[in-house]
Amino acid sequence: DVETEDKRKLSSHFSSLIHCMSFTNCGKFLICAGDSSEVVVFDVEASTASDDPVCTITTQAVPKSLHCRSSNKVMIDIIIGYDDCNGCLARVHTDNEYEVEISEISTKSEILAGSFAESFDSVIVVCGSIAKPKFHRVVFLDAEGELIQELTTIKKAVLV
Repeated sequence: DVETEDKRKLSSHFSSLIHCMSFTNCGKFLICAGDSSEVVVFDVEASTASDDPVCTITTQAVPKSLHCRSSNKVMIDIIIGYDDCNGCLARVHTDNEYEVEISEISTKSEILAGSFAESFDSVIVVCGSIAKPKFHRVVFLDAEGELIQELTTIKKAVLV
Protein backbone atom coordinates (compact mmCIF):
# COMPACT_ATOMS: atom_id res chain seq x y z
CA ASP A 1 0.00 0.00 0.00
CA VAL A 2 1.66 3.21 -1.17
CA GLU A 3 -0.17 5.43 1.33
CA THR A 4 0.61 3.38 4.45
CA GLU A 5 3.83 1.84 3.11
CA ASP A 6 2.54 -1.58 4.24
CA LYS A 7 4.21 -4.39 2.30
CA ARG A 8 2.93 -7.87 1.50
CA LYS A 9 4.94 -10.84 0.39
CA LEU A 10 2.89 -12.90 -2.01
CA SER A 11 3.16 -16.67 -1.92
CA SER A 12 6.56 -18.11 -2.86
CA HIS A 13 4.86 -20.11 -5.60
CA PHE A 14 7.82 -19.72 -7.94
CA SER A 15 10.99 -21.75 -7.50
CA SER A 16 12.91 -19.45 -9.87
CA LEU A 17 12.66 -15.95 -11.31
CA ILE A 18 9.44 -14.35 -12.49
CA HIS A 19 9.91 -13.53 -16.19
CA CYS A 20 6.73 -11.62 -16.93
CA MET A 21 4.00 -9.95 -14.96
CA SER A 22 1.06 -7.64 -15.51
CA PHE A 23 -1.49 -5.86 -13.34
CA THR A 24 -5.08 -5.70 -14.51
CA ASN A 25 -6.22 -2.21 -15.42
CA CYS A 26 -8.62 -2.25 -12.45
CA GLY A 27 -5.62 -2.81 -10.14
CA LYS A 28 -7.14 -5.76 -8.30
CA PHE A 29 -5.14 -8.62 -9.84
CA LEU A 30 -1.46 -9.34 -10.48
CA ILE A 31 -0.72 -12.00 -13.11
CA CYS A 32 2.79 -13.47 -13.38
CA ALA A 33 4.75 -16.34 -14.91
CA GLY A 34 8.17 -17.94 -14.40
CA ASP A 35 10.08 -20.91 -15.83
CA SER A 36 7.20 -23.40 -15.68
CA SER A 37 4.13 -23.64 -17.87
CA GLU A 38 1.99 -21.95 -15.23
CA VAL A 39 0.48 -18.48 -15.02
CA VAL A 40 -0.43 -17.41 -11.49
CA VAL A 41 -3.14 -14.91 -10.53
CA PHE A 42 -2.98 -13.02 -7.23
CA ASP A 43 -5.69 -10.82 -5.71
CA VAL A 44 -3.67 -7.89 -4.41
CA GLU A 45 -6.74 -6.28 -2.81
CA ALA A 46 -7.58 -9.36 -0.74
CA SER A 47 -7.14 -9.31 3.02
CA THR A 48 -3.67 -10.11 4.24
CA ALA A 49 -4.98 -13.34 5.77
CA SER A 50 -3.90 -15.26 2.66
CA ASP A 51 -1.16 -14.35 0.21
CA ASP A 52 -1.63 -17.49 -1.88
CA PRO A 53 -2.66 -17.23 -5.55
CA VAL A 54 -6.38 -17.26 -6.26
CA CYS A 55 -5.85 -19.14 -9.50
CA THR A 56 -3.13 -21.07 -11.34
CA ILE A 57 -3.46 -21.55 -15.10
CA THR A 58 -1.54 -24.40 -16.74
CA THR A 59 -0.50 -23.56 -20.30
CA GLN A 60 0.88 -25.73 -23.13
CA ALA A 61 4.31 -24.11 -22.99
CA VAL A 62 6.42 -21.73 -20.92
CA PRO A 63 4.97 -18.18 -21.10
CA LYS A 64 7.29 -15.53 -22.52
CA SER A 65 4.92 -12.56 -22.52
CA LEU A 66 1.58 -11.70 -21.02
CA HIS A 67 -0.85 -8.83 -20.97
CA CYS A 68 -4.18 -8.66 -19.15
CA ARG A 69 -7.31 -6.62 -18.64
CA SER A 70 -10.28 -6.64 -16.30
CA SER A 71 -12.82 -3.93 -16.76
CA ASN A 72 -15.35 -5.12 -14.23
CA LYS A 73 -13.34 -7.15 -11.66
CA VAL A 74 -15.55 -10.13 -12.58
CA MET A 75 -13.58 -11.39 -15.57
CA ILE A 76 -9.87 -11.29 -16.45
CA ASP A 77 -8.65 -11.73 -20.04
CA ILE A 78 -4.97 -12.66 -20.40
CA ILE A 79 -2.93 -12.85 -23.63
CA ILE A 80 -0.07 -15.32 -23.16
CA GLY A 81 2.78 -15.67 -25.66
CA TYR A 82 4.75 -18.91 -25.40
CA ASP A 83 8.51 -19.35 -25.28
CA ASP A 84 8.77 -20.56 -28.88
CA CYS A 85 5.70 -20.13 -31.10
CA ASN A 86 1.98 -19.72 -30.60
CA GLY A 87 0.20 -18.63 -27.45
CA CYS A 88 -3.23 -18.56 -25.87
CA LEU A 89 -5.92 -16.33 -24.52
CA ALA A 90 -7.13 -17.24 -21.03
CA ARG A 91 -10.38 -15.95 -19.55
CA VAL A 92 -10.75 -16.18 -15.78
CA HIS A 93 -14.24 -15.84 -14.26
CA THR A 94 -13.54 -14.32 -10.84
CA ASP A 95 -17.20 -14.52 -9.82
CA ASN A 96 -17.37 -18.29 -10.43
CA GLU A 97 -14.62 -19.80 -8.25
CA TYR A 98 -11.96 -18.63 -10.74
CA GLU A 99 -13.14 -20.89 -13.56
CA VAL A 100 -10.68 -20.70 -16.49
CA GLU A 101 -11.35 -20.96 -20.22
CA ILE A 102 -8.41 -21.19 -22.63
CA SER A 103 -8.26 -20.68 -26.40
CA GLU A 104 -5.00 -21.50 -28.17
CA ILE A 105 -3.62 -18.98 -30.68
CA SER A 106 -1.85 -20.46 -33.72
CA THR A 107 0.91 -18.33 -35.20
CA LYS A 108 3.67 -18.98 -37.71
CA SER A 109 6.22 -17.16 -35.57
CA GLU A 110 6.90 -16.17 -31.99
CA ILE A 111 4.45 -13.83 -30.21
CA LEU A 112 6.59 -10.96 -28.93
CA ALA A 113 3.80 -8.99 -27.25
CA GLY A 114 0.06 -8.54 -27.19
CA SER A 115 -2.47 -5.89 -26.32
CA PHE A 116 -6.22 -5.61 -26.27
CA ALA A 117 -7.73 -3.80 -29.24
CA GLU A 118 -10.25 -1.00 -28.90
CA SER A 119 -13.00 -3.41 -29.95
CA PHE A 120 -13.85 -5.63 -26.99
CA ASP A 121 -13.73 -8.85 -29.05
CA SER A 122 -10.14 -8.84 -30.29
CA VAL A 123 -6.47 -8.51 -29.44
CA ILE A 124 -3.44 -7.30 -31.36
CA VAL A 125 -0.40 -9.60 -31.24
CA VAL A 126 3.09 -8.71 -32.40
CA CYS A 127 4.83 -11.69 -34.03
CA GLY A 128 8.16 -12.35 -35.69
CA SER A 129 11.30 -10.54 -34.64
CA ILE A 130 12.08 -7.19 -33.07
CA ALA A 131 13.78 -6.17 -36.33
CA LYS A 132 10.75 -7.11 -38.48
CA PRO A 133 7.62 -7.22 -36.31
CA LYS A 134 4.27 -8.18 -37.80
CA PHE A 135 1.03 -7.00 -36.23
CA HIS A 136 -1.97 -9.32 -36.31
CA ARG A 137 -5.51 -8.95 -35.08
CA VAL A 138 -7.03 -11.97 -33.35
CA VAL A 139 -10.79 -12.06 -32.79
CA PHE A 140 -11.42 -14.15 -29.67
CA LEU A 141 -15.14 -13.62 -28.95
CA ASP A 142 -18.03 -14.80 -31.09
CA ALA A 143 -21.26 -12.82 -31.71
CA GLU A 144 -22.71 -14.03 -28.38
CA GLY A 145 -19.62 -12.89 -26.44
CA GLU A 146 -18.35 -16.45 -25.89
CA LEU A 147 -14.72 -17.43 -26.24
CA ILE A 148 -13.79 -18.90 -29.66
CA GLN A 149 -11.88 -22.14 -29.03
CA GLU A 150 -9.28 -22.16 -31.82
CA LEU A 151 -7.84 -18.78 -32.67
CA THR A 152 -5.83 -17.80 -35.71
CA THR A 153 -4.21 -14.53 -36.67
CA ILE A 154 -5.80 -12.31 -39.27
CA LYS A 155 -3.24 -11.39 -41.92
CA LYS A 156 -2.55 -7.80 -40.88
CA ALA A 157 -3.92 -5.60 -38.14
CA VAL A 158 -5.16 -2.16 -38.98
CA LEU A 159 -3.47 0.10 -36.44
CA VAL A 160 -5.20 3.35 -35.71
